[in-house]
Amino acid sequence: MLLEGRYQPPSEEEAVARTADVLEVFLGHDVPVLRIGLQASEGMSAEHAVAGYHPAMGELVKGEIYYRRLTEQLAEIPLRGETVTVWVPSGQTSAMIGHGGANRRRLREKMGLRMVVREDISLPPYRVIVDADDKSCV
Repeated sequence: MLLEGRYQPPSEEEAVARTADVLEVFLGHDVPVLRIGLQASEGMSAEHAVAGYHPAMGELVKGEIYYRRLTEQLAEIPLRGETVTVWVPSGQTSAMIGHGGANRRRLREKMGLRMVVREDISLPPYRVIVDADDKSCV
């Protein structure tokens, strides 16, 4: 269908958004998710894919969810200064920053904010705490 022009695959941005929507449903129902995207293998690469393949799809989707959680909280708090401290679960700094720094860029471009990410071992997966009153935020 793709080769015949009867199917148009979603853009990378749309594929990430849709996958993040589905992951949110799974997270909301405590369904464990072991992998997002295709397992890289010999012979599998973007040049061999017909459509919709990204080697870091899992990281893109996790970053999208963290960005959504961050912007939800930012909408509810008064901001002081141009920097916010964002607390994430241990080991999730990279996901919060986003693939290639995408979340940092989006936050700067859309809200004019700089983000400092810190980890908290007590936070559960995908939990984000924004500290706009932290002295490092002023």
